[in-house]
Amino acid sequence: MDLSIKENRILMFFITLFTGSFGVHWFIQKNYKRGIFYLFTFGGFFVCWLYDICKSFFDIFDDKKFIKPKVVPPTQPIQHNIVNTIPNKTVSNYNEQKPIKQDYINLYRKVVFLRNYNGSPIRDNDKYPRYLFYDFKITNPSIFHKKLVTQGFLEPGSIDDTLKKLRIVDLKEILHSYKLPVSGNKDNLISRLKDNVPEETLKFLINDKSILVLTEKGKKLLKENQDLIDYHSYGLRWQIQLDEYIKVKKSLPFKGSFFDVAWGILDKRKLDNYYDKEFEALASTIYCMSELLGKEKKYKQSLQFLLAVFYLDTSGVFSLTYDREFIKSRDNEELEKMCNIIFTFAPGIIEQIIHYQKYFEPGMIDEVYAFYPLPLNYCSKKLFESMIKELYFNDFFDEEKYFNILKDKFLKSI
Repeated sequence: MDLSIKENRILMFFITLFTGSFGVHWFIQKNYKRGIFYLFTFGGFFVCWLYDICKSFFDIFDDKKFIKPKVVPPTQPIQHNIVNTIPNKTVSNYNEQKPIKQDYINLYRKVVFLRNYNGSPIRDNDKYPRYLFYDFKITNPSIFHKKLVTQGFLEPGSIDDTLKKLRIVDLKEILHSYKLPVSGNKDNLISRLKDNVPEETLKFLINDKSILVLTEKGKKLLKENQDLIDYHSYGLRWQIQLDEYIKVKKSLPFKGSFFDVAWGILDKRKLDNYYDKEFEALASTIYCMSELLGKEKKYKQSLQFLLAVFYLDTSGVFSLTYDREFIKSRDNEELEKMCNIIFTFAPGIIEQIIHYQKYFEPGMIDEVYAFYPLPLNYCSKKLFESMIKELYFNDFFDEEKYFNILKDKFLKSI
């Protein structure tokens, strides 16, 4: 065999060995079709294989590949677990409740606005009170006012309606411009204007002060939603949130007034406060219930609840807010200051108890002590009766005397 041919064959062997998958040996032999076939098949496979080898090698030194990925549990199982692990709690779907709540918020702001601005003209934004923004998030009350007209809840009032809303000084100014007498009361001034100034002229003069009054549609809306008006007056004062109010209202088997719904909320809160030993919150809740009873003219029951508040305020049970070891670690000066928090003689409570004196019955104190047993009480029933007797039958209530008696009892107990 010729040596040059042998060398060529050896060279071709090594070319085929190292580059065969790319078809280089076929290109050398000018078999281009087969070369292209090798290049895009076996060559492609070789490149991918080589890439995988290199990647696997370098992954050995990359620790991040071995960090356990976070698993995000699906939403439904989480909700299911919460329901099972928290007794007596209902997990609601916020997205389903939101439209209902938003409808009530819209109705609430509309009803209260109509109630407060029936008989008022449309004003500039800065002439409306700020509570419209803080309570209802109404950022443009002037536009909101106009919308209630287009929605059919308000309409322009008569000339008489507007004249009755004008101030006396405004009426006199118009009379003076027509050189008419300005003497007499408001009704006299209005009659004089109507008798002496043409109606169309009068309309023009008071146009910028023309008021808007409720339509029949507006009156019906207010009548059907009186409870929301009452809620605005008392609900927030009694720390009842709108969504809580709506939830309880919808759960009732009857259509109750705001005060019916509020009583149910406060009564449950009172029991929760008592069993959770939240005695300051309990006193606040009972006071709200006393106010509610007063609004319903149930004055005897209102007094009963006021006595319960006074009983809690003077019992010293508020000292349980502090840890016993903390109290023992205080010096006498600090302890005396604490007594001003532990024993409270709120002037407003005392004033209302005196105001309802004619409804007082001696058995009320027994009922208070029986109905609200406390884990500690520095004010005996006898001492409490003495305070009430002094409130009702003396011309002076010696608050300092009773405070010192209670303070001494507390200090001796430490």
